[in-house]
Amino acid sequence: MKLATLESLNEQARKNAFDVEDLPWELGVDRDRFWGPETMTHLYYCSAYKLLEPEERLYYNQVHATGICEQFVFLEEILLVRGMEALLKRRGHLLSAAMRRLVPCIPLYTPPSPVSPDRRHG
Repeated sequence: MKLATLESLNEQARKNAFDVEDLPWELGVDRDRFWGPETMTHLYYCSAYKLLEPEERLYYNQVHATGICEQFVFLEEILLVRGMEALLKRRGHLLSAAMRRLVPCIPLYTPPSPVSPDRRHG
């Protein structure tokens, strides 16, 4: 198995990058469908789940899926972005030039700004 080089991964990241503004937000979400597999929710395996009405199951599924998304945002912000910033601050000088060029290609990474502490999420 041949592994891709770091430079080819960097190029793919640059080529496939997009801004959150490019998403078709006007499409909205379909509130009449499950947002995740039923079998991936906690209550699905409980006998009480069978007592829920179809509308309650749908709502529970959507709330569960929203919670999963929130966890990803939290983990990205706390672990990935802050972790990357700390790594670069403390050990960035030890990274290869190719690795340093890769960092801005990570969609979640926004260099710290003294004016605005806001972060964008992909």
